[in-house]
Amino acid sequence: MRNCVVVLLCLVTVKTKVYACDDEELSRHLYNATLQENCYQNATSCQSTCTSGHVLENGSQTTSHVCNGTSWIPNTVTCLPARTPVMTTNFTIVYVTEDQPAGNCFYSFNVRMWESISSFRNAIRSTCRELETGSISIENLELSPLAFQVNVVFHVKFSKFSCS
Repeated sequence: MRNCVVVLLCLVTVKTKVYACDDEELSRHLYNATLQENCYQNATSCQSTCTSGHVLENGSQTTSHVCNGTSWIPNTVTCLPARTPVMTTNFTIVYVTEDQPAGNCFYSFNVRMWESISSFRNAIRSTCRELETGSISIENLELSPLAFQVNVVFHVKFSKFSCS
């Protein structure tokens, strides 16, 4: 009797299926945002950025997306219109007079104050330059005559335009 060795050769084939996230699918779920250049077909990660004047709810501008094999996480981005920070304040100037201002003099003084609004705004802008106040507008001014003085109150609004 002879010993016979039989060698069986087994060939195993492993099939893998690669799933990819679709950048076009992600771009359809962006609201007031655009995909960055690093997003392309078969990418595993990418970023989206809010369009100008918009921010995410948490105040940031970008979102990182990761492909989990079949879909993007997060798969939807909604950027909201950015709110412009506004600060209002009042500046009071007291003009001292030697006598009680007459009615027609007070009227002329009021007209002159309104004519000088832009000069006052420029002076405020120059004085507050280092505070980076943004836009400055004088919303209103009020004059009130008191005995031997005129009070002028400037209602000023500072608006910072900071969204890119």
